[in-house]
Amino acid sequence: MNKSTIRAFAAGIIFTSALVGGYSYVFPIEKKASLTLEEAKVMLEHNGYKIESAETSKKESTSKQQVSETISDAKKQAVPIQAEKPSAVSYTLTVESGMTPEKIAEILENEGIFENGVVFLQYLKENQLIKRIQIGQYTFTPNMELTEIVKMLTE
Repeated sequence: MNKSTIRAFAAGIIFTSALVGGYSYVFPIEKKASLTLEEAKVMLEHNGYKIESAETSKKESTSKQQVSETISDAKKQAVPIQAEKPSAVSYTLTVESGMTPEKIAEILENEGIFENGVVFLQYLKENQLIKRIQIGQYTFTPNMELTEIVKMLTE
């Protein structure tokens, strides 16, 4: 780059700045006046918001709190009843090369080892264990916890 190129570039920047400044002086940005309360309500309702008074909000909050207290009292009084799953039934699963976690979940669900294979898959994904399933033969019973099953399959 020589001296005349740099001067031409600088002149172009100055000209552009003057042009933008002149335009903003001649056509100023109009600022909209602040919204009135009614306009704000209409705009919020149009966007899907619900507008309620402070009294209504307090009543709903109080009723929600009462429901929450009732539920927590019921939980304290409730005694969990765990159904005994038969432990005599067991299933031997042979994990072969190329078996997907989805197929394993489907087999174990169909055999009654656990009720929902999606929970099994979700647990594997959340704990990043999908690729750690080992090839082998495993024996499971319906009274086994999900964590026990996963531990057996991944170790």
